Amino acid sequence: MNSYPNWRFCTVERITNTLVLMDADGEVLGVHEIAPNKGGRRDAKRTVKEWGQHYTFEFAAAMNLI
Repeated sequence: MNSYPNWRFCTVERITNTLVLMDADGEVLGVHEIAPNKGGRRDAKRTVKEWGQHYTFEFAAAMNLI
């Protein structure tokens, strides 16, 4: 059984240097801090891609936040 609830539409928001994955009720499903060092943005993009495999959200809009 898949532990990720992919049937819910989610949103990704950026709060300062942190990406937050939330469901429609505002429940936080995941967070990722964008590191200021080299490779931090690449790592954040990798995290968004991983979230996209398990949750439904506006992928392009989430990538534009990085």
